[in-house]
Amino acid sequence: MANAAEKHVSQQLPRDLVEEISSYCSPSTLASLALVQKKFQHEAERKLYSSIVVQTNTSSISILETLGSNQRKAESVQFLQMEDEHDPDPVALEIFLSILPKLISSRDLRIRLYMIPEKGQYDRLSESTQDTADNIRTILKARYFTLHTLFCNQWFDLLDIVQSQASLYILGVYDFAEYMDPETLRLLEYLHTVPHGPIPFSVGRDTAAQVLHMLGLFPCFGLPLSTDTYKTIVSAMDRDRGRRMELSREVVGSVCLFFENFNTIHGYLTRIISAMATFFPNIEHLKLQAREPSQL
Repeated sequence: MANAAEKHVSQQLPRDLVEEISSYCSPSTLASLALVQKKFQHEAERKLYSSIVVQTNTSSISILETLGSNQRKAESVQFLQMEDEHDPDPVALEIFLSILPKLISSRDLRIRLYMIPEKGQYDRLSESTQDTADNIRTILKARYFTLHTLFCNQWFDLLDIVQSQASLYILGVYDFAEYMDPETLRLLEYLHTVPHGPIPFSVGRDTAAQVLHMLGLFPCFGLPLSTDTYKTIVSAMDRDRGRRMELSREVVGSVCLFFENFNTIHGYLTRIISAMATFFPNIEHLKLQAREPSQL
């Protein structure tokens, strides 16, 4: 009798109330809800799979296989973060590449590939990781989904991706924050010529750090140092769900600003320091670099 009454009540609940209830549930509760109550199953699964974090190891194979075998669940994914391992599992990596085109509702994609440190040089991808980057770039250029936010390494041929993803609004580049490699320089020069390109910034870390505590901003390429710009960057950082490397406004301790030349800094410095204190409360170092430092 009780089961019949519960079934009757659940069938009478309007969809917006089901959505509201689901929004307060933890992932484990959503998983249970999807199994025991058919009325809630679709909404519970939609919430459960809307945000996914995976690593390229055996622990992520199960969730990747689920997304690969269930199109409805794959189409629920709006946020996907992939963290590459130093020694990735080839099966996990293969499944990830196979399911990526199926995630057609994705709006926020974050892929951090493992980089081999190079003393005195730019960090580089291993040969196998470069193949992975090439495959991911091909998928992004094919426009299976329309991204609003993208975080990835600088070795993805970012210019091609940005030109393919016309709706991209936020572009975060992993693993550098205090220099501009040639690929990123080419991208930034392009963004400076288009009226509605994404907001670019970079995040990085010292070799021993376990957080992405370094931030790079590029006013030399037309990035407005405005309150709205800072809010957009901070919001994107705070949505990060990385497990191996933390990223948020709270962990940023060093900011590097790239100017065209030092003449352009006049009038900015007071506002810059004020904004840094407001949006990055734990900042300890502010660095200023110029593309043409001799123009004083």
